[in-house]
Amino acid sequence: MAFSTHIGFVNDNGQEVLGPTGLDGTDHGQKIYVLKCQHCTHEYGANGTDIALRRCPSCQGGRPGFTVTAADVIASSASEASNAQRNPNWTRDELILALDLYFDQPIIDEASAEVRDLSALLNRYWAVRGLERETLRNPTGVAMKLGNFQSLDPARQARGRKGLAHGGRLEKEIWAEFAENRAHLKATAAAIRSALEQSPNELRLSEVDEEHEAAEGAVLTRLHQLRERDAGLARKRKEQALKLHGRLVCEACGFDFARAYGERGEGYIEVHHTKPLETLRPGARTKLSELAVLCANCHRMVHAKRPWLAMEDLIALVRASDDAGVVAREDEDRRLPPK
Repeated sequence: MAFSTHIGFVNDNGQEVLGPTGLDGTDHGQKIYVLKCQHCTHEYGANGTDIALRRCPSCQGGRPGFTVTAADVIASSASEASNAQRNPNWTRDELILALDLYFDQPIIDEASAEVRDLSALLNRYWAVRGLERETLRNPTGVAMKLGNFQSLDPARQARGRKGLAHGGRLEKEIWAEFAENRAHLKATAAAIRSALEQSPNELRLSEVDEEHEAAEGAVLTRLHQLRERDAGLARKRKEQALKLHGRLVCEACGFDFARAYGERGEGYIEVHHTKPLETLRPGARTKLSELAVLCANCHRMVHAKRPWLAMEDLIALVRASDDAGVVAREDEDRRLPPK
């Protein structure tokens, strides 16, 4: 793997790359890299071509390495690390796309057409966010991210494929949310890809609040918001609710703004788009049956945590709370002294 020479790479034997020295090695023009054993902290040098299979010469009986230390890492490695730090962290959208590719492509190869295609798509994603840099998500970086997922995969580990262990918290979250539901993963990745390819100009992703971003990522959260904020659709859905109920009430808890606030609350209600995010496609027509009218509290609770609540789950939560309140009031009445 070419990316085994990158700073931070750890091979299956626990040998971490600290960086290049710029010194000539002994294998076909290779340079010497500084490695550090994660078990005993011994530092030594190795040809770049040897890194993936290296064992520590101090505690694992590996071949003697070159006599070098971390101080011999050349300045260019610090520059490389600095450039990497300036790149933004991987987002939910990117990791969902990467995990989808991981399950489709069992062999991690940065030279593959699939990895190159994902690299191009991720750079398009960042162009939508106003950041364009040719090497922002290059094939090597994509391949390394697939290696991070490999380190979380029990099936691969059982076959001796440990992967790259230096992934972050979000990789683990995405794995926990999607790895056991491949159909949801596949549909979500397809919807994100479709939006990036078909309607990038709609995706003002800076308007997506990370705190309320859906589990399916910022791209689909944005499409969801566009449907909820369509003034014409919202007006038609309110008119429909008025005809159906005779007044505007929350379809989850029954709250009536006009009854609570008088004239100030007349005609006020929020509109929520109920269609699952993984089914959203740019330009698709939204039906009134896909919209619900909710009070501000219920609407906020839908989006308060990942995963977002479906309408049936929200209604069940409200009913459970109401039932608990009735029981509590009955218990309180029984404790009160008789009048």
